[in-house]
Amino acid sequence: ALNALFILPSVLMKTNRNNLEIVAKGHIFPSLKEFLAILITFCVTVFAWIFFRSDSVFHAISYVLEIFSGSLFARPIIDAKMMVLLITLLIVIEWMGREQPYAIANMGLKWPKAVRWAVYYVMIFIILYTAGPEQQFIYFQF
Repeated sequence: ALNALFILPSVLMKTNRNNLEIVAKGHIFPSLKEFLAILITFCVTVFAWIFFRSDSVFHAISYVLEIFSGSLFARPIIDAKMMVLLITLLIVIEWMGREQPYAIANMGLKWPKAVRWAVYYVMIFIILYTAGPEQQFIYFQF
């Protein structure tokens, strides 16, 4: 329902098919307008995921209220340095490979084989290091 609510204005104004090309194609950085569109889309999507993942609408609303409480500007309880590093790394990889079907497909093809495999192992280590407790795949819950 939230996804429909978010896309409905664009469908009604017939602008939902305006941005089908790759963002900033041929450029290193997006324009300010493209960057703001990416940021808004990301924020709206993550907001909708709160309702998608919550046990109930009440739980989702209480979660949203907690996000926008005084804790919004509080320092995180966890040490977020590794998480910020991983997120930044993955965003850079996605951005650099945005014109390919798979962002990582052409990463490091010209690097020496040992370096490329070292990068792969470091990425696997970081993913395993930052993994939380095992959880059931979300779609199995439906």
